[in-house]
Amino acid sequence: MINKQFNLYTNLNIKELILVIINKDKSVLKEKLILSNNKYTFNINIEEANYFYFLINKTKSDFLYPDSLSNDFELKYNKKIHSYSINIYSNESKGEYTNYFYYANNYKDIIKKKQKVTIYKSNYIKSNKCGLIITFDGQNAFYKGNYKKKNIYEGIQLDVLADILSKKYHKDYIVLALDNASIYRSRELTMSKKFGNLVFDKIKNFKNEFTNTYLESYMEFINNDILEDIFSKYDIDKNNIGIVGASSGGLASFYSTIQYSQLYSFAICLSPAFPLFRKEDIITFYKKQMQNNLNKNKIYLYSGNISKLEKDICNSTIDIFNELHDNTNLFLRVNRYAKHNEVAWRIALTEGLKLVLNLED
Repeated sequence: MINKQFNLYTNLNIKELILVIINKDKSVLKEKLILSNNKYTFNINIEEANYFYFLINKTKSDFLYPDSLSNDFELKYNKKIHSYSINIYSNESKGEYTNYFYYANNYKDIIKKKQKVTIYKSNYIKSNKCGLIITFDGQNAFYKGNYKKKNIYEGIQLDVLADILSKKYHKDYIVLALDNASIYRSRELTMSKKFGNLVFDKIKNFKNEFTNTYLESYMEFINNDILEDIFSKYDIDKNNIGIVGASSGGLASFYSTIQYSQLYSFAICLSPAFPLFRKEDIITFYKKQMQNNLNKNKIYLYSGNISKLEKDICNSTIDIFNELHDNTNLFLRVNRYAKHNEVAWRIALTEGLKLVLNLED
């Protein structure tokens, strides 16, 4: 039995909080928790537990995973969505945020915008040479997301996770966040017709957003222009670069770590927009690109299952994983009670990063 201690911090006045553990054998354990010094402390057998959640005054919380990067979480009440939400706990010892702006001079006929990039470097970093985690939708990457200035779900907290990686695991990563909150987002993060034809019945209400898509060119802009400049500014371990994305960004992450397998060593694909293309096209692409790949890139696939959109994504993700799962570096997590938003994605990240980075407590 391997017990792991967790802490749930809160300043809320909670009348009753019950821990519910769902084990791998589908048995259920319940425990009433007692607040002490603004936190609830509890232990979970991580060998037996599949996931856990809380009943907060009889209201069910988001689901969490026992094999998590973090042992510490924070319970808040989100007034914008009228619901309790769980964040990764941060003691506010943030690092340095630096903004850069790039123009796609070599791709100006396709990419017609100024690209904002935010670099986050944790104060806990000790290494001279760091790994790099690239994320799409950079406006939602950090503790307080700002998608179109009204992200009601807050960010996925990659800054907090970078702190944890350095402080707890002595794995130093700089985060490179690419803003994508614009009318070009769907075009930037979706493959062109060179890859395959879009399944238009999935996007019949959003056809204009997917006109003239150009992820291939966008990635060349990132790889050739942005990364080369970042490499000149920071000492990056070029054998330790990963890429993270959600929804269309999840699809883009999956594509990029396969297409550029010599550059990206791992990917976290959160609710990847696989239904935009035929599953057969995605599977064929993966098998063709990876058949001679000796790097054994690690890919974490995650999906929720609430809402029609997330159900479609879930079904495609499971089918693709089942076809490719003989690759031991491909991981799958399905949370059938999760929605298509940052609340679920920031929790999934805590498991995904631990798996692809092969971290042990």
